[in-house]
Amino acid sequence: MSVYDSVRKCVVFLGTKEKGAFRPKATAFYVAIQDHGVGFRYLVTAEHVVSGLQEKGQEIWVRANLKSGSAREDRLSSTEWWMHPGSETEGLTDVALISVDVDPDEDLLMVPLGLPDDRAATGHLLRLRRVSASHEIFITGLFRSHYGNQRNVPIVRVGNIAMMRDEPVRTEYCGPTDAYLVEARSIHGLSGSPVFINIGSNLFLLGLMHGHFDVENLTEDVVVEDANGPSGIHTGIGVVIPVEKIIETLNQAGLVEQRRRDAKIHLEKHTDA
Repeated sequence: MSVYDSVRKCVVFLGTKEKGAFRPKATAFYVAIQDHGVGFRYLVTAEHVVSGLQEKGQEIWVRANLKSGSAREDRLSSTEWWMHPGSETEGLTDVALISVDVDPDEDLLMVPLGLPDDRAATGHLLRLRRVSASHEIFITGLFRSHYGNQRNVPIVRVGNIAMMRDEPVRTEYCGPTDAYLVEARSIHGLSGSPVFINIGSNLFLLGLMHGHFDVENLTEDVVVEDANGPSGIHTGIGVVIPVEKIIETLNQAGLVEQRRRDAKIHLEKHTDA
């Protein structure tokens, strides 16, 4: 399987239903972790995607590809999303996730976070492998102009790290935030997309796509115009929320306790069997 095929298989499209038809709005992706001897799966996206749809009172739907060549659409709960707990020292970020049961017929790959097959490109790993600005990255997700009628058709964009994590990056949604800057053309629908980096012939998850550095409305990618003409120029720089923020969201106390309870029930059930 090529790099492009493997990164595309972990993503799904989030959207709404209009007159019974699925309308894609953003991207999400699957991660898997092991806890208390049990595997757990989560769907991850940008918090602003979830909060934006919820504020409009819209139901959130997910469309996933099936091995048969078609796709399935499921409504996601509006109350079971977990956001990053925040930090007094590092400020807000842009991560949302929800626990999911994956249908065996879905044509997908999980991104493992944590042992035994960890694929998290943490700062520690990047320092060990001497990864720095200019290293190649891959972004995969929704292209609203051609998303697929019968099944999801994610695109892959290739770019480079433009800035390692240094001073907080100014964002419209969450203020100054811990992030990478990447040079890659951001487009409508890539919010929530996974960003991968190739290290030693293995793909690792660098983080998730927050949006474009100079676009106020994160669902768009256009030059803003006013009565005086264009008021902004597309910089080609995207903001990537580090994978550590996803891990911190997964490891907040309430979610850890939820996994402990679920693992206990699972193990008791299978022990009795």
